[in-house]
Amino acid sequence: MLQQLKTFRDLSYKHLLLEQDVKPFLIFVSFLITFFISRAIVYIFPTVNLIVFEYHIHHFYYGLILLIVSNYVALLTHQERARRFCAVLYGIGLGLVTDEVGILLTCGTAGRLCDPYAIYWSRLSFDIVIYIGLLFGVWLFLPPVWRRMWHWYGGAS
Repeated sequence: MLQQLKTFRDLSYKHLLLEQDVKPFLIFVSFLITFFISRAIVYIFPTVNLIVFEYHIHHFYYGLILLIVSNYVALLTHQERARRFCAVLYGIGLGLVTDEVGILLTCGTAGRLCDPYAIYWSRLSFDIVIYIGLLFGVWLFLPPVWRRMWHWYGGAS
């Protein structure tokens, strides 16, 4: 148990910034870019859909496939370049899934019509993007700020 906590601690500032591990940053940037591009495409081309055997295939399915593939390859490879590529794929998949969280959470809810165009624009998707952004920001930037404040105001005496 203590070893697992130590491993989790290594994912902090020391590991990410001092050892110059850019994978979390690649995930975050590709996540944000994918989310906003996906929203823009759906806004500009609202009637373009992929229909297979009378089923509307939403883009969160593409996201799930990218999440599965990127995790599988990242677990099997030891090449840093491949892991960085998997980090980008993971961010894209996460962006595609998060973009349609409104549909996933509100479709079929009592008292609502299951109209994909109305539910797609649910505020839930934007709220989750903000929460994920805040979590990544805190994870990446709070430790160095905390250390600097500790050094300035109390730790350097």
